[in-house]
Amino acid sequence: MPSVEEDLLFRIGGEEAIKVIIHLFHNRLLADAGVKSLMEGVNTRDSKENMSNFLSAYLAGNTTSTGPVLKGFEGFVSNGMTDTQNEIVRGLLENVLEEVDLAPLVLDEVMVAYDMISVEVLAEAARNVKATADADKAEKAATNKSAAKSGEPSIANQSIRVNVQVLEDLMTMVSELVLTRNQLMQLLRNTDDSEFSIPLQRLSQCTTELQEGVMKTRMQPVGNAWAKLPRIIRDLQLELDKKIDLQMLGADTELDRQVLELIKDPLTHMVRNSADHGIEVPSVRLANGKKETGTIRLNAFHEGGHIIIEITDDGAGLPVDKLRAKALKNELATEDELNDMSDAQIQRFIFHPGFSTAEKVTAVSGRGVGMDVVRSNIEKIGGTVDLRSVEGKGTSFSIKIPLTLAIVSALIVKCKEERFAIPQISVLELVRASNDSDHRIEHINNTPVLRLRDRLLPLVHLDKILGMSDGDEVADKGARSEDYIIITQVGSFTFGIVVDQVFDTEEIVVKPVAPILRDLSTFAGNTILGDGTVIMILDPNGIVGEISENMSDTTDLSMDQEEVVAVAGNEDREAILLFSAGANARYAVPLSLVARLEEVDVKTIETSDGKPVVQYRGQLMPLVKLNDTYDLKTEGRQAVLVFADGDKTMGVAVDEISDILEDEIDVELSSAVDGQVGTAVIDGNATEVIDVAYYIEKAFGTLGNASTSGHIGGKKLPHILLVDDSKFFLNMVRPLLTAAGYKITSVDTAADALKLRDKGKDFDLIISDIEMPEMDGFNFAEKVREGGIWQKTPLVALSSHSTPRDFARGREVGFDDYVVKLDRETLMTTIGEQISKNQRAA
Repeated sequence: MPSVEEDLLFRIGGEEAIKVIIHLFHNRLLADAGVKSLMEGVNTRDSKENMSNFLSAYLAGNTTSTGPVLKGFEGFVSNGMTDTQNEIVRGLLENVLEEVDLAPLVLDEVMVAYDMISVEVLAEAARNVKATADADKAEKAATNKSAAKSGEPSIANQSIRVNVQVLEDLMTMVSELVLTRNQLMQLLRNTDDSEFSIPLQRLSQCTTELQEGVMKTRMQPVGNAWAKLPRIIRDLQLELDKKIDLQMLGADTELDRQVLELIKDPLTHMVRNSADHGIEVPSVRLANGKKETGTIRLNAFHEGGHIIIEITDDGAGLPVDKLRAKALKNELATEDELNDMSDAQIQRFIFHPGFSTAEKVTAVSGRGVGMDVVRSNIEKIGGTVDLRSVEGKGTSFSIKIPLTLAIVSALIVKCKEERFAIPQISVLELVRASNDSDHRIEHINNTPVLRLRDRLLPLVHLDKILGMSDGDEVADKGARSEDYIIITQVGSFTFGIVVDQVFDTEEIVVKPVAPILRDLSTFAGNTILGDGTVIMILDPNGIVGEISENMSDTTDLSMDQEEVVAVAGNEDREAILLFSAGANARYAVPLSLVARLEEVDVKTIETSDGKPVVQYRGQLMPLVKLNDTYDLKTEGRQAVLVFADGDKTMGVAVDEISDILEDEIDVELSSAVDGQVGTAVIDGNATEVIDVAYYIEKAFGTLGNASTSGHIGGKKLPHILLVDDSKFFLNMVRPLLTAAGYKITSVDTAADALKLRDKGKDFDLIISDIEMPEMDGFNFAEKVREGGIWQKTPLVALSSHSTPRDFARGREVGFDDYVVKLDRETLMTTIGEQISKNQRAA
């Protein structure tokens, strides 16, 4: 074997650099569907070690024998690497070398060395394949000969080729059999005691097993739809002068052949789009601080009764300003409407027919058509496309499609006197709402909502969507004693469908709708029930479209998950609950602090120790009035805001809930009134922000009584970092510190805080909880004091424990002061002292 220059290993970085390269190389091999089979039956750890040892010796010119080659590339040889696979392997190795920033000249030399090595590897792999084939042939001949003597069929005769149309016809017949089975089982349910009971149950079981067997014959790995993508990407790299690394995960995930055929073109279109419009040219990527090679990642996995396919790139993202201008030019929205839209909503304009930002039509991607064709093709098979993008960071498309189209499980519901089917893959859960249950339909600005586990879900009444109710019924839609709510998910948007009654689930055969009904987007098809009734199948995607074009998730995507910490820390807008109480008709509180909105019967309010209480979920909950002038209602139902922190629960009595909106709580005027942080302009009106900590103190008597005002003067607001895993505490203390004149950034783990330090974020003061998961406050303080830009930053510890031992440990690890949680007086005093001391020292 030819030798290489002895200094090549040194120029790469030595044996440690080789180990890193081989580690990354193996990760790429295992992630690529085209070459993953080369690692089958191979111990990954041993393979990495053997390959690293061989390459280190080879690149240093210390080996010329064939033996180490075969040992170092054992998996390639034993699994019979082909010329096509070798091209993929070569590309993966080249991408890894670029990723570790190897000098171009050194990279070329390494690739020349690999080409020389691969000649021997391919030759030995071919010999191994031939030897294995000869052995298999001899074994099969012996087996067939033995089988012939014993009268058993040979292995060659145990499989046959079947025309695809035969399988399609078989599937159609099984579908009809399922319908007939459903009808017979419906007859059986209507009969008390029948002699056909046992044979019909057996027939039902056989039908189910037959259906599953036929379905298996139609299942194929999604990797079959990806087979041409590596070649397409290699061609596009040359055509576009870009460097692109295509990663394919979950290629073995199976789905119906019919579905697979229908998604091939949309997938190819989206990957080409990512390569053309998403990934930047190398010079632009380097100028933006990115790696020269862009990444396009495909990932497929099962989730319930459907398959999720994600196409993600770390390219330029979707340009919001460009999309805004195009939408305005095409008259898709007015300028005022665009100003009210989030970036995510504007980015979704790419799904509109004919919408394209391409300056010129090319043969690479889009061809001026846009993404509307992709979405329509996916929605035709009952799927959804969700988009998330951050300009400059990347774009991700998530496709959610059913595993099969022929026979699906559906939930049968009733609205008015009609029955409908809802595909079960879209149903998350069922909720029964009534006036005497934990779940009730509430109204905000005449819009029905359901509070479900700390989330407010919008509701739609099916009778209203389908035009089956008159005006009086719509006006009285919240007055029914009992409603059934189907919690449904479309993409990442979750909402509830209100129906009159819920029956059972049933395996249904999907029949296409008649041509006259195809324009009705609320229906996905129809089916025949067991009793012979034809009913319509509802399409949740169409229902969302009927409600609003803009109902979508607005969560930003960052390809670099570490950026999420910084983004979250600087987010100013938050959900705010507005309510009225007494003479002042406008108060506000962060919605994240509110555990529940309740209405209690005033007859159930009791008195304990001279204070009002109510029995709530098995315990006594104190009720607190906003101020001494406010009086509880004497009859009817009293509105209550319930706050909970751990096992403590308390309620604040109010008149009514006014609204829930997203805005910034910027306290402009501090307040000397007990229970009020100060005044902020919310939704254009002066609003009093209440101090939840004050009312917890009033309910349980655990806090000090000092005011939290005392605005800090100066042009530059002192910047404080809050580290606490309690969302309740963070959201409660943020308005207090904001009102006192501080700029706040908050994170919920010590690890996230250290990421901010590594990114160069500086603060005037750091306040950290002690009891936190993974890394507690003591360990966090030790990490901060070890070095870095925070080494001299004042540190204040927060804890519910206040023993001398705790205080001593805190000072030992580097905390400048130690404050008991919720002691506002000491906390505010300590913050002022530490910041003043730090400013004097500076």
